[in-house]
Amino acid sequence: TIGPTLAVALSPIIVAGAVIGAALFVFAADVAGLVFDGAAVDTAETYLRVFAPVLPLAVASTALLGATRGFGAMFPFVAVEQIGKSFLRPALALIVLVSGLGSLAFALAWTIPQALAFVAAGVALLLLLPRAPRTTGSRFRLTTEAASEFWRFAAPRGVAGVMQIALAWLDTILLASLASPQDAGIYKAALSYITQATFANQAIVFVIGP
Repeated sequence: TIGPTLAVALSPIIVAGAVIGAALFVFAADVAGLVFDGAAVDTAETYLRVFAPVLPLAVASTALLGATRGFGAMFPFVAVEQIGKSFLRPALALIVLVSGLGSLAFALAWTIPQALAFVAAGVALLLLLPRAPRTTGSRFRLTTEAASEFWRFAAPRGVAGVMQIALAWLDTILLASLASPQDAGIYKAALSYITQATFANQAIVFVIGP
């Protein structure tokens, strides 16, 4: 049932990510205008148009890495999400800043690691799939059963995840709107140092979560 379960898990979130990403790309100027004003609107619009196409890859990458943890393997998640992206993004950003390549290149420095993470997550899952036990039966029946069981279990956690992400970023967006993008950047950078203490808590949750 691994194949059908992956299908019913990935299909809705990829479709939702693609729809939201497309809407964000089309209405980037309007969304940027809701938060920023003046010259910051153009810069925000550029970022949104670069980020939007990567949104489906981001949600799919998270789901794929979650599936690898279902095989009892923590290495792919830690290597890709916690180490790979965390090191690659600052390294690319530093190259962009030193080279003076501008805001578009800086946005790409954030999105390229996410695209690479999607590829790495897919490869990691493919390498782990042979561990799954073989099953027989109707594909349609298995898919229907998997969809019902999976979303009964995952839907509350999905809603909680959306709320968690919203709370994590809403303060930064509000500060950028009420003060300036520069102040929001300083605030978020300072907040990142404070949240390092949550790493131990995350490790415990990852272990006992299943």
